[in-house]
Amino acid sequence: MARLIIRVVDKDSGSPIAFVGVAVDGLVQLTDKHGVAEFDVPPGEYTVRCKPPFYEPATMRVRAPGEYVIELRPVRL
Repeated sequence: MARLIIRVVDKDSGSPIAFVGVAVDGLVQLTDKHGVAEFDVPPGEYTVRCKPPFYEPATMRVRAPGEYVIELRPVRL
């Protein structure tokens, strides 16, 4: 298995976004208080999706093992 680490942050402030669902090809983890979600997956390429409230959704192609940052833009009302 390979470790895939996804860190979710606010694009404007760089602050971590806690308790956000991160989906990796059907597997879902919530980010911790540091904005980090970790997955143990077979080595390869994956699609990561993140759609938290008050932020624009994001999709990213990644390769495991690896560590990636998803910068989310706040939704302007």
